Amino acid sequence: MHIFEHSLVLPVIVFAAPPYWKDGQPPEDVNTAEEESAQFNCEVEGVPAPEISWLVNGVPIEGMFVTFLCCFTVHVLVLLCVCALHK
Repeated sequence: MHIFEHSLVLPVIVFAAPPYWKDGQPPEDVNTAEEESAQFNCEVEGVPAPEISWLVNGVPIEGMFVTFLCCFTVHVLVLLCVCALHK
């Protein structure tokens, strides 16, 4: 009699805490004049750590007048020299 033994390793992701806004609220709207800067703060937590994407009307924000900062759970978007195109 032959006994065959197989082992299978499967990756398991355990969600100990779903993503959530740390202060309970999403980033607030910001009003600014043209050619001024605007800053948006986002503080989130979760396990695993959430990935943050910044979008305008469903389109990713990018360009040379955009700065993204991240320090642990705090994510910051800074728009430099805001213009009508940022709407």
